[in-house]
Amino acid sequence: FPLPQGTRHLPPFGTEVDGAKATNKFWANWVVEEGRELSIHPMPYVLRYDASTGAPNMRVSRASNEARVVQYGDAETNGAEKIRYYFSPFVNEFGLSAVESASQEGQIIVKEGLFGIHAEVRGPSGTQRKILFPIYSGMSYVSGFYTGFTPKIS
Repeated sequence: FPLPQGTRHLPPFGTEVDGAKATNKFWANWVVEEGRELSIHPMPYVLRYDASTGAPNMRVSRASNEARVVQYGDAETNGAEKIRYYFSPFVNEFGLSAVESASQEGQIIVKEGLFGIHAEVRGPSGTQRKILFPIYSGMSYVSGFYTGFTPKIS
């Protein structure tokens, strides 16, 4: 592969955790600016934060077997009977939302560990509202700890 023409550096963004950032974690999209609106894959769920309506909304997807796409190779690529790529589309099943509006800063990573993070969504400045989402690899359910927000399932 040819070397890139310029350096590619993605500084940390949307995190309050000091120190080096792991680049091989499922939440890596959320700690760089250009990945803030992308999905993360803690499995078995896929999460995507959406603030397009002004209200916080942690959207949850768990795609069915019918929605998954598996593309096999051929003699000219990686060989027949071998999977060339796999794609699982984001299918919004529900969201953990709130009645009130949130700040425009999006989700903020406030804690990182070996197997997961705590992401926090805050209310507008001047309020003490927040939702804390503990997100861990292999978690059995998605939850949020609401402070000052009125919970809403969307």
